[in-house]
Amino acid sequence: MRKNLNIIVAYSIMMGLILLVGIFQSWNVALSIFNLCLISAVMTMGANVQWGYAGLINFGLMGYAALGGLAAVLISVDPVQEAWRAGGFDILMCLWLIIVMILAIRFILKNFDKSNFRTYGIASIPGSAVTLMIIIPAIIIAAIP
Repeated sequence: MRKNLNIIVAYSIMMGLILLVGIFQSWNVALSIFNLCLISAVMTMGANVQWGYAGLINFGLMGYAALGGLAAVLISVDPVQEAWRAGGFDILMCLWLIIVMILAIRFILKNFDKSNFRTYGIASIPGSAVTLMIIIPAIIIAAIP
């Protein structure tokens, strides 16, 4: 019963504050604050659905939402030729590097027993890929006067 009383008191205080804003400032401001409160309540329910009671975050749902947005953009917008000329080769090289990384990890998993060498080998593959695709070109670009 005490828990319900606390909720009723909290909502009553909030309603009173919104009414005071409406009386002393304007009803438009009060309604916009109330609108933001409703939006925040819906966002809170969405965060509760996303994280749940355990506090575990799930990025899978947002990943699929991002893929859906990417698919909509790729289908509805014509390709920009200047962008392909500027970075198309790099995109294809990244795709090639991802395929090589997958094959290297599969090779290590199949041919080596569980050991520190296998663990460190698998862990070093993404680091070397980042070095090849990001750090070395950045150093080359920075070295150009």
